[in-house]
Amino acid sequence: MPRYKGNERQHLMVPVNLDEQLLPGTLEHAINRLIDHEVDLSGFDVHYHNEESGRPAYDPKALLKVILFGYSKGILSSRKIEEACKTNIVFMALCGDVHPDHTTIARFVSGRSGAIRTVFRDVLVLAAQSDLIGAEVFALDGCKIPSNAAKEHSGTFAEIRRKIEKLERRLEVIIEEHRGADLQEESENDGDRGGKPSAGGASSGEEKYRRSIERAKEFLQTHEPRTGEQSKEVKSNITDNESAKLKSGSGYIQGYNALALVDAKRQIIVHAEPVGQIHEAPLLPRMVRRGIHALRQAGVGLDRLRRGALLADTNYFTESNARFVFTSGIDAYLPDHHFRSRDPRFGNRGGARKKVQRKFTKRDFVYDGTDDSFRCPAGNRLLFHTHAVVKGTKGMQYRADPRDCGRCELSRRCLKRGAGRRWLFVGETPRENYAQAMRDKIDTPEARKMYARRMGIVEPVFANITATKGMRRFTMRGRSNVRIQWLYYCLVHNIEKLANAGVLAMMPAT
Repeated sequence: MPRYKGNERQHLMVPVNLDEQLLPGTLEHAINRLIDHEVDLSGFDVHYHNEESGRPAYDPKALLKVILFGYSKGILSSRKIEEACKTNIVFMALCGDVHPDHTTIARFVSGRSGAIRTVFRDVLVLAAQSDLIGAEVFALDGCKIPSNAAKEHSGTFAEIRRKIEKLERRLEVIIEEHRGADLQEESENDGDRGGKPSAGGASSGEEKYRRSIERAKEFLQTHEPRTGEQSKEVKSNITDNESAKLKSGSGYIQGYNALALVDAKRQIIVHAEPVGQIHEAPLLPRMVRRGIHALRQAGVGLDRLRRGALLADTNYFTESNARFVFTSGIDAYLPDHHFRSRDPRFGNRGGARKKVQRKFTKRDFVYDGTDDSFRCPAGNRLLFHTHAVVKGTKGMQYRADPRDCGRCELSRRCLKRGAGRRWLFVGETPRENYAQAMRDKIDTPEARKMYARRMGIVEPVFANITATKGMRRFTMRGRSNVRIQWLYYCLVHNIEKLANAGVLAMMPAT
């Protein structure tokens, strides 16, 4: 049998120069160079007041370096970062071989929101100065990430009250079971002189139910029901009430919708923030305004921004968003949910599927001013019926003769299931015109070609952050803390883009 040399690594003792552990071209070298020479860290100094008295504090540079590098490796736990600073040579080199405890690391992450936004701005400035921001095309999208809260603790206030009642009934059953067990044990002890008296007291399971009930009752007393669109109540969460129950590709999660506005040239994240709500469409104006503000701070001229194009998916197609981009002069591409059905490229997918005919929409009906009516694709008239208000928009309702619809060969493309006649609502205000103008725009070949770039711009960013960098779950609670953690990860992404472009390696040390 062949013999091999043994593994002697555990007995190896060699001198280590920490500066030599950060190899040029690596992400850790880029983080170290950036934090030491390229960003303004004065915002961290205001949190310390130990100039004349008190023990020395951990250097914010060291803490920032190990947090950024830990996040780049998918290490979100402050305890694991603390352990890495004691055992991992790269972490030791970044922090200068100091050993911050997990409490210090956690407080640093959650308590320096203003300072970390300044660092994000400085990195954006460096990216703009290095010509990594094209300001020609931007893509906006969201990534649903679970929060540090269980979806089982979600519900409306009525649902939470029912859960409390269910827990109380279960607790009563447990108490009765324990009483019966105690009585049986006492009777056995009475017949046995050597027996010991029952210890009594509540079990761990009983205490668990009591804590859950008290926690839910306290939540109902200290919080108000959450409201969503149209002032309807949405589900609250006892653990993290600012998170939301979201539908993702793998089912429903309790988490945040992490939004990012990404520049197309090098996929630099311009602005990022998480929100705890299902519908992200109302956030488009805010994301655009704050993205423009961030780029202006980075030195990008307003004339360049006005020529830029904005790409967003069908979730952002609303009348209000269409009005915002048109009135703001933004070259935006917001497809509606049926834009692919109108695209001739998707008309015949190889014959493998049965061709689905497009349903008739309002644009297929022609207005006739002679008798104030509309002509349907079959040539039948829809006469004025009444004034109405639909989703806050004033307008007029037109309806067809049910006898015409009953014998029409195109009724399957025109009527909803179970409908006896076709109705048509026409808004009196220009509100309807913006959405229709966006539909007309997205149907042009140039717009389809432009919109096809969206997925290649923003989706790789989310893949890098979640799959490659390990951001699969927020570890903090509350939107303010989650915003900081999301900003840290976006900062890691942007630093990596700078490192891959060789920006930091080419810059002289200052």
